[in-house]
Parts: sequence; structure tokens; C-alpha cells
Amino acid sequence: MKNKVSEGNVLTLIATSAVVSGSPLVFGALFVVPVVSAKTGEEFSADRVGVFDLLKDDGAATQGALAYWNGSAITATASEGTGESEVLYRKVGVFAASAVAGDASVDVLLTGEIE
Repeated sequence: MKNKVSEGNVLTLIATSAVVSGSPLVFGALFVVPVVSAKTGEEFSADRVGVFDLLKDDGAATQGALAYWNGSAITATASEGTGESEVLYRKVGVFAASAVAGDASVDVLLTGEIE
């Protein structure tokens, strides 16, 4: 096939704000982990699939359960609050390992799912 450009697992993006290598972020509809740091306006490579050791909230995590991004850390919780004040978190993959409450990080399989 002559029109395939890449597997799409690692993308080259233009930073809309400073990015730090290894610190996950939401980029448009994508959830990615930058391979390199970059300043605003610079190109950077970012992984969108794979297993990563990521900062976790203070809750427990069960291997194989869905993993969510709450804007600053990975969590096993799909939302916060109730009713009109409920905030839904972005589903980003599954826990590749279990973690107990208080663990600082956990292995997460990012699936590349687009929201």
C-alpha cells in the first residue's frame, strides 16, 4: 500500500503550550505522552499507545480495570461530584498493574482511544 504514512503510534505535534517529556497531556481529542520536551510553537513527538508508568491519584487501582485522566493524574474513578456538578474524566486505557492507595504511580496501557 503506497498511501500509508505511519502506524500512528508516535505523532509529531506542534506544542500549543510548553510540554514536558513523560508528562501526559490532552492534545485536542488525543491523550498523549510526549517523548521530548518542547516550548510553545515547537514540534515534539508524542506516544499515544503503549504502557507507561504514570502519576496516580491517591486511590487504589486494579489491574485490567479502566483508567481515567482527571486532568493531573491517572485515576480509577470515572467522575467526581454528582448531578449538575458532576465532572466526567477522560477514559485513556486500562491499568497494566495494580496499585494500592498512596502509591505515587502505576503502569497504564494507553489504548489510543479518541474522545
